[in-house]
Amino acid sequence: MAGLLRTASTRIPTVLRATAPRMAQQRFVQTSALRRHQAVNPGWPVMYSITYDKPGWDPEMELEYDVMPRDEFGVPAHIPPELSTTIRHTYYVPPQYYPFLKKLGDDTPELKPYMDKLMNGELTFDDYEEMFYLFAKPLKIHRPRIAMPYRTAEEMKKS
Repeated sequence: MAGLLRTASTRIPTVLRATAPRMAQQRFVQTSALRRHQAVNPGWPVMYSITYDKPGWDPEMELEYDVMPRDEFGVPAHIPPELSTTIRHTYYVPPQYYPFLKKLGDDTPELKPYMDKLMNGELTFDDYEEMFYLFAKPLKIHRPRIAMPYRTAEEMKKS
């Protein structure tokens, strides 16, 4: 291709080459203004455009991500205690767990009232604490699985 262009330029008389105005070729790629909000995905057609009266304002930056202070029941702290304590706070369990809870209550008669309350949405935090401390058992520690330096001399004799 370069050879063809050279031969074509040699065919033009020097008089025409000297007098012909040299025009620089310019090519522009048309681009739209950069949009900085979530309505636009690059490569997808824009269905709608959001504009704001405050130039350069980014609504994504204005969102509040601070943690709202809450009391022990999860009620926002700006609600006064006189009002929030009148609310009956109970535990909610999705219905797909009901068969398991029912079986657990049937297998352990002491747990049955607590499981029934939980399935009916009536188990309060006080009930949960009562249930927990009634049925909590001490943790069994299997000493041979603890690393050797922490075993006493008597334990070493046993193994």
